Amino acid sequence: MMGNSLLLGSLVCSFAVAVAGLCRAGEIDEAFFELLGDMRSFGCIPDVVTYNTLLHGLYRIDEVDRARNLLKESCLKGEFAPIVVSYTMVISGDMASALGMHKKMLLHGYLPNVVTLTSLVDGYC
Repeated sequence: MMGNSLLLGSLVCSFAVAVAGLCRAGEIDEAFFELLGDMRSFGCIPDVVTYNTLLHGLYRIDEVDRARNLLKESCLKGEFAPIVVSYTMVISGDMASALGMHKKMLLHGYLPNVVTLTSLVDGYC
């Protein structure tokens, strides 16, 4: 039993590294459609690191709306529990959406950190 969970943990980590590589190369769609599908076919569930890597990849190519949608959809499906970093990456751009995400973050019990608050101030400026 311990061996199976160790193997799955290693697979999740390996997939997360591959997702990060594709995101750094700007190959976001491949990370989404190919690797996430492959993860699931191996019985792996993407974790918070994998999702945050995807969110960051979308943020880097200025696809904040797509990142917000990913965060919303994955939370609704119960696929992962976002953390402060997850919310902070999608708090930028359109301030109405950013404030909505900030409220959701607070409702889920997460307090904003310095980066989160700086993102909000930057949006207002």
